[in-house]
Amino acid sequence: MTLHYFIAMQFELEREIKLKVNLTPEEIKQKYGDNLKPEIEGKLYDVLSALFNNLVGIKKIIIPGEFKSSRGAKAINCSVKAADGYIFPLKSSIVFIYKPVIYIRHSELKHVEFSRTGQGVSRTFDLTLTKLKDEPSITFLSIDRDEHSILVQYFKASGVKMKTVDTEGNKAELKDSPNKNQEMQGEYDDEEESEDESFNESHVSDDDDDESAE
Repeated sequence: MTLHYFIAMQFELEREIKLKVNLTPEEIKQKYGDNLKPEIEGKLYDVLSALFNNLVGIKKIIIPGEFKSSRGAKAINCSVKAADGYIFPLKSSIVFIYKPVIYIRHSELKHVEFSRTGQGVSRTFDLTLTKLKDEPSITFLSIDRDEHSILVQYFKASGVKMKTVDTEGNKAELKDSPNKNQEMQGEYDDEEESEDESFNESHVSDDDDDESAE
C-alpha cells in the first residue's frame, strides 16, 4: 500500500458541475449532519473540495493566495536537485510541487538565502530554505532572475529573515530583511490557518474563485 501525504489537483476555472450524493437523505443527515447536502452544485473545484472534506475526511485543503510572479502566475518554475517543479509562495507557507512535494510553514524557517543573484551571464539564481530545527536545508535551483525582487518582497512581508550569498560564499543579511519584531510576526501556532490557504466549504470568496484553479 502506498501512503500519500499530498494530492495536487488542477481544475478548469469556470467548469461547473451538479451531482447527487449516492446516499439517502436520512443517511446523509445521520453521518454528516448539515455539512453535506443530497445534491451539490457549483464550481468543480468547490464541489470536489466539499466531497473530500466530508466524505474522505480531508480537512486541510490549500489554495493559492495573492502571490503573483513576474509573469502573473501563482507559482515559480525551479528545481530541487534533478526534479523540475514549481514553488507556490502562499500566505503562511511554501509548497513545492511535484516530486517530491515539499510543504514548509513560515514559522518553521530560520532564514532564507539568495545565491547567484549578482549580475553575470546566468539568468537564474538559487533559493535555500533553512529550518529552525536541525534538518537539512532545501535549495530551489534555477529560478528566473526576474523573480528575485518579487520573492524578496514576499519574504519581507511574511516576516522571514533573509540572507544573500556572494560568489566567495560569504553570507550577509539582506538589507530588506525584517527586524526581530517583524520576524516574530511570522510566528503562529501550528493549528492556525490562514484564510487564503484553507478551503471553507460554506464560502469561497471572489479572490478564491480566481485563484483556486491555478
